[in-house]
Amino acid sequence: MLRRIFCLICLLISNHLYASAGDSISVFFWEKVKPVFSIQVDDALRATLQNNLQEKGKEVLALYMVTNGKRASIPVAGKYKLSKNNYLSFILNYPLGYNTDFEAVYTLNGKLIDIKRFTTPKHPLSNKRAEVVTAYPMADTIPYNTLFFHVRFSHPMKEDILAYKHISIYDDQGIERENAWRQKSFWLDDGKLLVLMIHPGRVKNGIHYESPLFDSGKRYTLKVHTTITDINNNPIAKEYTQSFYVKGEDRVTPKVELSDRRVLTHGARGIMYLNFSEGMDHASVMEGVALYNAKGRQLKIALERVTESRYMFYPMHTWERGAYKLVLKSAVYDYAANRINRLFEVTDAKEMEKDEQDTVFDLKVR
Repeated sequence: MLRRIFCLICLLISNHLYASAGDSISVFFWEKVKPVFSIQVDDALRATLQNNLQEKGKEVLALYMVTNGKRASIPVAGKYKLSKNNYLSFILNYPLGYNTDFEAVYTLNGKLIDIKRFTTPKHPLSNKRAEVVTAYPMADTIPYNTLFFHVRFSHPMKEDILAYKHISIYDDQGIERENAWRQKSFWLDDGKLLVLMIHPGRVKNGIHYESPLFDSGKRYTLKVHTTITDINNNPIAKEYTQSFYVKGEDRVTPKVELSDRRVLTHGARGIMYLNFSEGMDHASVMEGVALYNAKGRQLKIALERVTESRYMFYPMHTWERGAYKLVLKSAVYDYAANRINRLFEVTDAKEMEKDEQDTVFDLKVR
């Protein structure tokens, strides 16, 4: 009962703040970044909407992101519901970003009825501007056919697929290497790790997208510009640069060994090490290592980089007696995306089937 009263109070407060007298669009913040938008409709419009609610709802009520004062052309994804008291509501599929502008647009028979602009709250955990912690690979020397770079930030960032536009590569003359990245960025670790992929056509033989991005025997600099923004749409505190030397190529599959398997004891934390034959792609290791108990249940582990070719891990809880399996997924690879089971350059169908093969280590705790 108390919870219902509290929710009702919150609803009334939200209505007072976001749907003042005369407004057609109500915005209710049940969650901080996942509001619900509603308009009241008459019986005739209700009957029309009921025939195809999800499609016709878009023609009446839609939500758009606003960037630099300009409304996006494509609306935000969501679904529509009609209440018994004739309210049409738009419910988001996913939470909105923090500190971001949006516009809810109400249109009837092609005529604009109302527009409500609002800004989502600032992220409660980001009281200061984000910085770049480091970039991977961290090695001073890398092969010219390196495929991935990663940038780790101190705070959650805006998970923009166009984030690659804010990161540049410069040669030893200070000239930017154009079209460095595949034109899509990926984010891991709740928006704190940015994954950048060099266009495969600049690495893989025979594609001829452009010339290779790097020349062996030269030094390059990766630069993260202050135009990249955090989850509150604030630019990072300062520019970040990291230099590296390019030498040779990598066309060899990496090897891996698991050390200290014999020292696992019941009730101990038991730190173990994965030793690779060469430097590994950081994100692929962090995402690709999993520990399972005898019942097949995945266990939480701490996994940390020691060097470019050595990682330590241990369970979040102490080891218990029984059998375990440490699994390295097939997509664990080195700088040049050579997997443990096959080379990046391989195109043979039978070799490609190895992509389904994980590397498994059996463990026993007494």
